[in-house]
Amino acid sequence: MKALKLIKIPFRGYQIILAQEDSQVEEFSLTLQKTNEGSFDNTRIEQLNGNTGSDLIDMMEKMSLLIDASEHAK
Repeated sequence: MKALKLIKIPFRGYQIILAQEDSQVEEFSLTLQKTNEGSFDNTRIEQLNGNTGSDLIDMMEKMSLLIDASEHAK
């Protein structure tokens, strides 16, 4: 079993998870989740994969736009 590094970032009522396998030097995934109030379940909204710092910046921008769209739809 491979070890997995996780960084969980609370962001505007959502959670962003940055994950990377220990054996991977560059490849990572970024997941946007919404915490369901009154429950321990999370709803995955988007998951993206990347390899570079530029990918990470682009992905964070996309996550932010998804949150903006969700907030404006309410």
